[in-house]
Amino acid sequence: MIRKGRLALCVAVLFLLQVTVAHRFAHGALRADLLSLAAAFLALEADFEGALWGAFVLGFARDLGSCGRLGAGALTLVPLSAALALLKDRLVRESAWTDLALTFTYVMACGLAGAVGAWAFTTGGRLSELLPGAFGQAVFSAALSPLLFAALTAVGLVETTSGSLDAV
Repeated sequence: MIRKGRLALCVAVLFLLQVTVAHRFAHGALRADLLSLAAAFLALEADFEGALWGAFVLGFARDLGSCGRLGAGALTLVPLSAALALLKDRLVRESAWTDLALTFTYVMACGLAGAVGAWAFTTGGRLSELLPGAFGQAVFSAALSPLLFAALTAVGLVETTSGSLDAV
């Protein structure tokens, strides 16, 4: 279960960091997408419905920061979050490397969807020029993911419930 007040606060803080500070740490194609990372965290840690609502809110905030078409970010993040939320239950996630690989794949898919959308719906720009940006974004964001995931866990964004093994 997602704590809605904390989600709103985290979205506001990540949005402000994304639009004011994140570009200062970018170098060429290497740039961070903090809002996609938060959506990946929710897909990995929250229940299915909470992950989808969180992805919708984060996608909407992502659209507000990009001055692009409203709804495009949510249209990208919600299906990818649904896929990751369904996939996480089928994997053994004992290693941090598993979460890192899943986060890289999630952000890479977001970047590819954005690149294909920009190529298909705008004039000019070749797809071969947009793909390195998606890869660079996925690499840099995945490198930041342990730090952001630890911060979101410390904030208590997702309620942890005691499972049956913990109760015994």
